[in-house]
Amino acid sequence: MKKGWLDRLITLAAARRARAAEPPGSRHDVLKAEPFDGNAGFDRADVLSLAVLWATAAMVATPLLFGGWATYLDNPIHVAELRDLSRADFNGWSDIGQCGLPLGVLHSPLWYGLLAYLHRTGVPLGILYPGVLLCAFAAPASAVYVVARRRLGPFPSCALAYLLLIQFPASFGIASALGGMWSFYFATAALVLLLDALSRPERCSRLAIRIAVLTAVVGLSHSFFLTVLALVALVHGGRCLAQRQMGRCLRWDAPALAIGVVGAAAHWLPLLLMRRWLVLSASNISAPKVFELLLFPIDILDLRIHSALSAAVSLPTVPMMLLAVVGAAGTLVCVLRPERREGGPFLGLVLGWLVLVLLSLVVSGTNATWMGPLSWRLLYLTRVGFALGGVALLAGRTWAPARMRPKTAGLVGVLAVAMGVCWGQPLARVTPLPREQAIADAERLWAWLRARRETTWGRVLVEDTFRSVDQSSPLYWSHLLARTNDETGVQQVGPYYSALPFPTNRWALSEFSRLLGLIVKDADSLRLLKIRMAAADVTHAVLSTPWAESQVKDDPEFAFLHRVGPFSVYQFRTGRSHVALPGDAMVATAERDGPGHIRVEVSSQQGGDVMLAESYHPFWTVQGARDVHLDMLDVGLMRLRVPAGHHQVRLDYVPPRLPALLSTAILIMLGVALLGLRLRR
Repeated sequence: MKKGWLDRLITLAAARRARAAEPPGSRHDVLKAEPFDGNAGFDRADVLSLAVLWATAAMVATPLLFGGWATYLDNPIHVAELRDLSRADFNGWSDIGQCGLPLGVLHSPLWYGLLAYLHRTGVPLGILYPGVLLCAFAAPASAVYVVARRRLGPFPSCALAYLLLIQFPASFGIASALGGMWSFYFATAALVLLLDALSRPERCSRLAIRIAVLTAVVGLSHSFFLTVLALVALVHGGRCLAQRQMGRCLRWDAPALAIGVVGAAAHWLPLLLMRRWLVLSASNISAPKVFELLLFPIDILDLRIHSALSAAVSLPTVPMMLLAVVGAAGTLVCVLRPERREGGPFLGLVLGWLVLVLLSLVVSGTNATWMGPLSWRLLYLTRVGFALGGVALLAGRTWAPARMRPKTAGLVGVLAVAMGVCWGQPLARVTPLPREQAIADAERLWAWLRARRETTWGRVLVEDTFRSVDQSSPLYWSHLLARTNDETGVQQVGPYYSALPFPTNRWALSEFSRLLGLIVKDADSLRLLKIRMAAADVTHAVLSTPWAESQVKDDPEFAFLHRVGPFSVYQFRTGRSHVALPGDAMVATAERDGPGHIRVEVSSQQGGDVMLAESYHPFWTVQGARDVHLDMLDVGLMRLRVPAGHHQVRLDYVPPRLPALLSTAILIMLGVALLGLRLRR
C-alpha cells in the first residue's frame, strides 16, 4: 500500500534523527555542514548566500542607487560635506551651515577621509556614494553571516543575516544606513567581527593584531561607538573572569584593545581637546517608546506624534517581531544550555541585551548623554545581538537544514531577492527622484543664485524642507537644500541636522517649520528673527513654505526678489554683509578670505569687544596682535577683546595634526606587523 503524506513525514524525521546520531566520518556525515574555515575560503553555498544578501540589499536600495542618494534624508548633507572635504584647499572649516562649523572633526576620519580622497582623485560621487550606501547597508548582515557560519550551515546562517538585513529601521528613517547613518553601520559590522575575534579560544600575535585593527576601525567609524567599546570591554572582561581566563585577557586582549583605541585617536582626541566647547544635549526616549521602536516599523520622528500601533498592521512588522522572538528564544537556550554560551554570538547577544537595558532603564527619559546625543540609534545593536542569538538557537538543530539541494537553494534565493521589492516599498514611497518637479525647482533656484550672487552678500538663510513642507511633497523627507552652498558657493545657514553638539546648533537651524530655531507667528518672534539674522550676517533668505513667506512679505525690512516653484527669495535690509559688529565708540571691519580665514581691522580709543558673525571654536588662532584675545559669546559666536588703538589681526582655523598622525602611525605599525607575520608563515 502506498504511504500517505503523514507516514512519509514521520519516516523523514526518523531518518534525520538517525543521521544526527551517527558519529563523525560515517557515510551520511557529508550531508552535515562543516564549520566555515576562513583560511579555506567560501564554497558555492557561501557564495550563493552572500549573493542573496547583497542582491536583496540592492533591491531595497534601488531608489537610492538611481538618484535618491543625493536627495533622501541626510544624504544631501553628506554629499555637500564630502565635496567640501575633497577641496584641495580644505583646512577643516566649512560654510555649509551653523555660521561655520569644524567639518574636519565632525565625521568619521576613516570613511569620510577615504571618500574625500577618492573624489579628489577624480572618482565621481555619483558612483562612489551610492556604492558606499549599499555596502554599509549590507555590511552588518554580511558580518553576522560570517560569524554565524563558523557554527551553522549556510542556510540557517543566511536566514539569520537576511532577517537582520530586512529590518525596517535599517533602510527607512533617520537611524537607517540608507538615510545617512552609513558610517554607523560600517562600525557595527566591524564590531561584530571584533566580538568574534575576542571570543576565539586560541591566542596568537596575528589574532591580537586583528583585534587591535578592528577596534581602531570601530572607533574611527562613528563617535557613538566610543561608549560601545567600553561596554564591549566590560562584557568581555566579565566573561573572562567567569571562565577564569583573566590572565590571558590581560596579557593579550587588553593591550590589543588599548592599541586599537589609540589607533582611533584621529576621531576621539579632537573631541577630547574641545570638550569644554561642546554642548551635549540628550535626546533620550521613554522605556515604552524604546520597545515600540524595537518591535514596530515606525520612525522616531513619527513615534513622537503617532502611536506605534498605527504601523503594527503592516508587512515590515513581521521580520521585526520574528527577530525579537529569535533573540528571546536564543537567550532562553543560552540560559538552559551552558554549552551554547560560547563564541562571538553569545558576546553579541549579551551586548544587545545590555544596550537594551541601558536604553530602557538607565538613560530612558533622563538627560544622560554618555550614550550619545541620539541614544536610541544604538537600538540597532540590540537587533544585531538578537540575530547572533539565533546561532545558539539553531546550533545542533536537526530540523534546521544546513544545506539545500541546488535547485531548491536557487528557488529560495530568487524568492528572497524578489521579496526585497516588498521590504523596500516604504523607502521607495518617500525617496525624491531626479525626475520629480520639486528637484527641478531646486536646481532652477540654485542656477538663479549662482547667476545673481555677489561678493557683498553675507549668508543666505535657507528654510529646510525636511518635515517643514507639506507631507505630500517629495521634499518632506529630504534635506535637499543643504546642498545650496555646494551648488552655488553662497554661505548658507539653516538646513542641517540637529544632533550636533555645537553651541550655535541651539539657534542656527531651520528645520521642523522653524527659522533660525524660531516658529515665527507674531511680531515678537519676527523681531527676534531679525536680531538673529543680523547676528549671523544673513543678507538673503530662501523660504520654502507659504506660512514662512506670509510672516515676512509685508515687513519693510524684507524685499522680494524672485520665486521658483515653491521657493521664494528675499533680501534682508541692505543686502550687504557685516561680519564684524563692534561695540560703542569703535570702528571695525572684517572680511572672509575663504572658509576658516578672517581678516579684522579695529580702531578704538578705549578698547572693547567686537562680535564676529562666525562660530567660535577652540582651534581658531589670532595672529598679528598679542593683546587681542578671542573667546566665545553665549550664543556660540566669536568675540574679539581688543585694547585701545588700531589693530589688524588675522583669524585662522588651525586644527591639531597630532590625532591624525597618531592614528596613521598606529595603523601603519599594525599593518607592517601583520605583513611580517604573513611573510614568516
